[in-house]
Amino acid sequence: MGITFFNDQEFLIKGLVLNLSFSDISEVSRELETALDFERIYSETGEIVLHNDTISKDLFIRLFQSDTAQSLSEDHLVIFYLNNAARFHELCKRLKLAGAKQVTAFNPYWDDFGSTFIIANKFRLVLCPGNYPGYRARIAAPTSDLEQVKSNLTHHLGLKCIDDFENHRGFDGVMMASRAPIDCHLEFTYCHHEKLPVYYDCSHQVSFLLEEPLPDLMKPMDSYYKFDFIRPDTALARACLSIKPIQ
Repeated sequence: MGITFFNDQEFLIKGLVLNLSFSDISEVSRELETALDFERIYSETGEIVLHNDTISKDLFIRLFQSDTAQSLSEDHLVIFYLNNAARFHELCKRLKLAGAKQVTAFNPYWDDFGSTFIIANKFRLVLCPGNYPGYRARIAAPTSDLEQVKSNLTHHLGLKCIDDFENHRGFDGVMMASRAPIDCHLEFTYCHHEKLPVYYDCSHQVSFLLEEPLPDLMKPMDSYYKFDFIRPDTALARACLSIKPIQ
């Protein structure tokens, strides 16, 4: 997998909600609902932040950041891991038929293992066919102090539950070890190049949504993430802290 960046600033996310609410169901929206097969999720207020006319007037995505709802913009990227190659190909086909523009991803791995679409001329939707059975979701965030991140993770989880890597396409990082009993790949990265490769766009705020949200871990992504530590009052942190090192 390639490394995906948030903006390198203090950034707090409270979830990403996909709202498949179809008040006036068109054939396209009905097909999307079937293809995605997500549980319908509604915001507390029911407010529609993004109105997508390109694919369907009934497809809405809402982002919660720092407890304040914000609309998705051209600086946002949404990534779905579908865990089903047939569903991936079918959804890509339906998106193309619905008029969504397919573009070259800035991450070369997604060119090989996924497809990127521009939705409503605003933001990127990346679909992955699920070729990564080791985890259902991947969360990557940059940090300017990788050693501090490593220290915090080691303090909370122990060395046997985290792994680190060096110079992977110019990036160093620390991540949840694959042997840890958690179905989510959490990764912090540091780029030691002065200039990032052209296919990385640091302006994007990246969020991930599971095809099948994990109970007590994300419903969906109902957790907070910060660069320098995992907050102890979140479902993800509780899951991490409950991990017992494998002897």
